[in-house]
Amino acid sequence: MMNKEERDILHEHLGYEIDMVAGALMAMSSSESDWFRQMSTIEGFWLHARTLLEFFEDRKAPGRTAAAGHFTDEKIDYQIPSREKYEMLMNDQIAHLNYNRPCGVNRRSNLTPYRRPILTPLSGGFWR
Repeated sequence: MMNKEERDILHEHLGYEIDMVAGALMAMSSSESDWFRQMSTIEGFWLHARTLLEFFEDRKAPGRTAAAGHFTDEKIDYQIPSREKYEMLMNDQIAHLNYNRPCGVNRRSNLTPYRRPILTPLSGGFWR
């Protein structure tokens, strides 16, 4: 039988993660958002998808990290894709300055030439 803390994790936190993935998927299918919201939605999707994948991957992590196996009496195969597969997809879509990141999807930056970051050590600040 689950204790209160375990019930809270399943009812509130697991439900939250599922709702965030579902909300991100709905937002991705909408054509009404601006560039920033589109990029934030993709990053939000991967953040919460990764949390769920790791939960159902059932690594039985020690400490504060919950795993699906903490809530069942027997091993259940959730048929989660391999860690390498989803990490590669996630990193290629949201990791910045990655040579494998797809081009064309996120090119439309709404930063003006005067608000682009400057990466010089003596610039006196990060933003122009």
